[in-house]
Amino acid sequence: MGKAGVYFPHDAWMARRSFIGANEDLVRRFLRAYSEGVYRLYTDPELSRRAIRRYARAVDPKVIDAVYQYALDYVEKIPYNTREGIQEVLNQAAARNPKAKTANPDVFYDDRFVKELEGAGFYRQLWGK
Repeated sequence: MGKAGVYFPHDAWMARRSFIGANEDLVRRFLRAYSEGVYRLYTDPELSRRAIRRYARAVDPKVIDAVYQYALDYVEKIPYNTREGIQEVLNQAAARNPKAKTANPDVFYDDRFVKELEGAGFYRQLWGK
């Protein structure tokens, strides 16, 4: 989809605002762990392929390589969502939920935790940039 110019959040995580408000430390720890996992995805291809084999129950090396390449192509190193990606999800949802046609995509994402980690140097430390 990305190559076709369709912005779609391939690595979006969702939770209710009430859950986030009651569990901010858990959300931060989850996001750190997820980001460390993405780092391993990019830096340890063999581990990544073993995980694909195990959890996707894939045995064909071509399939495993294709899934791994897809992840490299679409999983962002720093997991910011984009307004365009959320809008695309709303566009897709509009067929089932008419309210999605007029929904404001800005109210569906909260990137403060990613910003916080980035501001603290977490991603710079992880990726060396």
